[in-house]
Amino acid sequence: MAVAAGAAAVASPQLRHAPEQLLEACTGWATVAVVFEALSITGFVLIFKLAFAGGMGWRASLVGALRGLGASGLLPAGGLIGPAAAASSVSPDEATDRVGRSAVAFVIVTNVPGVVAVVALGVGLALHAGSGPHDALRTLVPAAIGLSLVLLTAVLARASGHPASPQHASRRWWPNATSTVRGGASDACSLLRSSDWKLVGALAYYVFDNALLWAAFRASGHAPPVSVVAMGYVVGSLGSAIPIPGGFGATEGGLIGALVLYGAPPGPAAAAVLLYRGITLLFPTLLGALAWVSSSSHRHQRHRAR
Repeated sequence: MAVAAGAAAVASPQLRHAPEQLLEACTGWATVAVVFEALSITGFVLIFKLAFAGGMGWRASLVGALRGLGASGLLPAGGLIGPAAAASSVSPDEATDRVGRSAVAFVIVTNVPGVVAVVALGVGLALHAGSGPHDALRTLVPAAIGLSLVLLTAVLARASGHPASPQHASRRWWPNATSTVRGGASDACSLLRSSDWKLVGALAYYVFDNALLWAAFRASGHAPPVSVVAMGYVVGSLGSAIPIPGGFGATEGGLIGALVLYGAPPGPAAAAVLLYRGITLLFPTLLGALAWVSSSSHRHQRHRAR
C-alpha cells in the first residue's frame, strides 16, 4: 500500500509537489506569526512606558520593558513579578510600594481588552451570533466572570483612599498588600480615563498575541473561527496564572484544553499551541537577555570611563 501511494504521488503532477507546498505554507504562516509577535511586543513596550516609566526616557523604558517581557515569560507568576522587577532594575530609587501599584495597574490595563472580548464574545455566542458553542456554561459564565472582574476593579479603585482597618495593624504585610492592590486599581482606572495614546499598546499586546495563535493554527493546516480562538485564548490563559517557572505544562495544557473545549480539533490545537508557545518564549527571552546584557555592558563602560 505504501509503495502504491508513493507511486501515485510520483505519477500525479498535482501530488508530486504537495510536500513542498505544505512546507512553504507552514513556513509562510510561521513567518506571519513572528511578525505578529513583534507587533505584540511593541504593544508591551508602550504599555510598560505608560504604567512604569512615565518619567523615563524612551531608551531606559525600552530596556526595562524588554527585561520585563523576558522575565514575564520565565518567572513563576511572571505577568505580575516580571514587569515590577524590571522597573525596579532600571529605576532603583523608585519606592517599592510605588512599583507595586504600577505592577497592579499594568496587569489590569493589559487585561482590559481580554475582559472586554470575553464579555462581548460570550454574550454574542449565547445569542447564536458567530461560530462556536452556544450553551450558557461556555458563553455566559465566562462573560459573567469578566463583568465581575470589572466590578471588582471599580470597587477596589473607590476604596483606594480608605485606610487599613486597625484590627489588621499587627499583620505587617496585609495592610501593605491591600493598599497596593487598591492603589493599583485606582491608578489603572486613572490611566484608562487619561486617553493617553500609549493605551493602544494594551490593545496591540492582546490583539496581535491572539493573531499569533490564529496564524499558528493556519501553519498547522486548520483555521477555526476567530471566536473559537479568542475564547479559547482567554479561558486557556488562566493556566499561566499557576506559579510554575515559564508556565511550562500549565500554559500549554490550559490553552489546548480550552481551544478543544470551544470546538478546535485536538491535533491542530496541540500543534498550534506548541508553535505559539515556542515563538512567545523564544523571542521575549532572547530580547530580555539582550536587554540585561546591553545594560550591564553600558554600566561597565561608564564605570571604566570614570
